[in-house]
Amino acid sequence: MSFDREGKDLSKFKKDYKVFIETGSENGGGINAALITGYDTIYSIEIDPKYYNICKERFKDNPNVNLILGSSDVELPKLLETINEPFVMWLDAHWSADGYMGEKMHEFLPKELDVLLNHKDKFINSLLAIDDFNHYLYDRAFCVRMESKVKEINPNWNVHYYESECPGQIFLIGE
Repeated sequence: MSFDREGKDLSKFKKDYKVFIETGSENGGGINAALITGYDTIYSIEIDPKYYNICKERFKDNPNVNLILGSSDVELPKLLETINEPFVMWLDAHWSADGYMGEKMHEFLPKELDVLLNHKDKFINSLLAIDDFNHYLYDRAFCVRMESKVKEINPNWNVHYYESECPGQIFLIGE
């Protein structure tokens, strides 16, 4: 999670959305930012039991936070089957540095987007944000391929890059 922890980035996307879905919980910074921003229901999928347990303890008294242990390419389809309202989805389940589990963004993000392509109907009025594009802007072919995949999910989306309140952080947005 590399958006700001005070919820400034999420508040720009909040609009009337009540549901926030995140892949890659880490220490719960995204969950906390979603709570600060006022989302009613938060789902966060984490593959690493260490971070899952940290979040489980941190948010144990908050019934609005729903934690899922597992890989997002497996767990997202199950979750999306249960969601029947527009949402903001934050993809950040890819490996980002030493000490984290998961595959690198070049390998994992296409898998996540393929999952979303199989649930296009859920994205008609939803928003998609993908973290860490600042690390990949040098690879124009990868960026163009990911932009195209995002546009496939919802052809009506404006697909663009957003510069975070955290200096140097760039997200790919479909809205």
